[in-house]
Amino acid sequence: MHLLRARARRRGTEGLLKRVVMANPKVPREKIPWFPTINYDACIHDQECLNFCKNNVFCWDEALGVPEVVNPYNCLLGCDACKQICPSEAISFPSHDELRRIMRQLISESYREVEKPEPVQVNPGQHRTVHGEKRNESQT
Repeated sequence: MHLLRARARRRGTEGLLKRVVMANPKVPREKIPWFPTINYDACIHDQECLNFCKNNVFCWDEALGVPEVVNPYNCLLGCDACKQICPSEAISFPSHDELRRIMRQLISESYREVEKPEPVQVNPGQHRTVHGEKRNESQT
């Protein structure tokens, strides 16, 4: 585990999830394409990924005898520990650079949505307040 933390520190991804969520909770996790992909040709069916991940990302398909990614959005952003422990290197993720690029884009989009003013609709004859005075729309 210490080795994984050291790798995360070197890549600059340690605490990425915390920074992203704390800085901008408006980015839904489902918009972030960070989850494992399994290469079934390389998988040796040892269940290491299933036994390692405590976030229930994987489950075991008894019929096929392979792990499946059933809860992809339970995967923590920036975590690729299951990839690191897979002896057959059958698990892949987007690059951390790609994750950072996507997060910048999503955060930027969410700020633009927040900054959009709400359209104001006023129907004829409806009262509204102008500088503290209640006025009829037809008087303006």
